[in-house]
Amino acid sequence: MRRHSVPIRLAWLSAAIPLSLVCGCTQPAQPNKPASAPPQQNNLLSFFAPGPSEPPKKDPAEVARVVCFYAQNPWMSFDPEGDPNPEGFRFTVYLASDKSGRGIIVDGQLRIELFRLENAGARQSVCDTRVDLSDLPRAAKETTLGWGYVCPFTWGLNTGETDLLGHDLDVVVSYVAPDGHAIRAQTKSLRVPGRRMR
Repeated sequence: MRRHSVPIRLAWLSAAIPLSLVCGCTQPAQPNKPASAPPQQNNLLSFFAPGPSEPPKKDPAEVARVVCFYAQNPWMSFDPEGDPNPEGFRFTVYLASDKSGRGIIVDGQLRIELFRLENAGARQSVCDTRVDLSDLPRAAKETTLGWGYVCPFTWGLNTGETDLLGHDLDVVVSYVAPDGHAIRAQTKSLRVPGRRMR
């Protein structure tokens, strides 16, 4: 399958989503440092912030399928210096109910595994992390797909630790219920854009 790299526009995305809402393999270096935000920050975050009425939580046993959506250009820069190279990406996940087929709100965790594709089809694990669903932003309104969670994910703020620029990746997302039962989404293959100069 031919993969196409997409021109990246990253600076406004990294500024618009607070680091406290980011999940990944590396914690932000300065989590207490106030983040500057562009004028459109409130408009963007209002889509992901809890609405005036919280949707009721469902029984985790209802979750039958995990569906993830990635934008054509999912890449995000979390670098405080604001360089154009990505250190992560964003995706939306729906935990589909076996009753309605729509996304529901439940207790539990997301497990995110990241694999770098090597020669001859081998895969090297570069990240395996979990995040509580209660820590993830969700859509303020229910859509035709139900309720979804938005996950801004970083493989590390310091790209020297895990430099994945120009590499092919496999992303495996799983829902882990409170009792430990896990349901895996379809694996997503991505090609990280190559290194770009300022």
